[in-house]
Amino acid sequence: MSKAAFSTGALYLLDTVEAMRQLRLAGFEHAELMPQCMADLEMGTLDRIMDLGMHISSIHYPLAFFSLLYNANPSMIREGKAYADKMAAFARKAGTELVVIHPESECQGQLKTLVGERITENIRYLCAVLKESGVTVAMENYPTGVGQKPESLDAYVKALNISNMSVMVDTTEVIEGGEDPFDFISRLEKVPCHLHMSDFAHGTKHLPIGMGDIDWKSLVALLKKREYKGYYTLEPSYRYYLDDLPSKLKRDYEYITSLL
Repeated sequence: MSKAAFSTGALYLLDTVEAMRQLRLAGFEHAELMPQCMADLEMGTLDRIMDLGMHISSIHYPLAFFSLLYNANPSMIREGKAYADKMAAFARKAGTELVVIHPESECQGQLKTLVGERITENIRYLCAVLKESGVTVAMENYPTGVGQKPESLDAYVKALNISNMSVMVDTTEVIEGGEDPFDFISRLEKVPCHLHMSDFAHGTKHLPIGMGDIDWKSLVALLKKREYKGYYTLEPSYRYYLDDLPSKLKRDYEYITSLL
């Protein structure tokens, strides 16, 4: 069974169920869900997605709701915990294996105590409830801060000491941060648990796979050499999918499966 997947973040102009239908028609069996609204984590939505024959292999903590997680306000923390509980229940029923989150912003002094430590506790709560659902939390690299270098990303995750958290790699964010994806993956202590794949060229990130400068054949060979077992999840920008969607999704499916 192919472990090719596609992020619905690139299809956010569509209703999420319709986005999943388009992915299934293109050949994908797995998708990373990027929720765009509260209804996207409703069980009724999941039933409709599963009826299409689509598996939600991963969930990206929604960018639209980052303020639920990366927030130190007591009332918002309570709402964030409720959302975490909802995500965990959804993931359990969906058979979702991973939830993607981003590193915290670095805080110093009083801000670290009053803001940073509360946000860290939010992350710990999310990880705890997802662990009960058998879900790994994938900490994504980032072009700046602790996520910029493989060594600092490894150290950050190690310091959190959360049993169901592992490092993942986003190829285009690696390049934006001044690193090479091949070298980045090679320098990680362990093989990444998850992968976001999009291309990069001339300062432009999140291009469709095969439309930039990344040597994908060599990169996939490295991942296989390191015994990568995860999904090969395409995460391009929605800007490149505004028209001719079926043929573009089919193109991407054929490209990634040809590598695997």
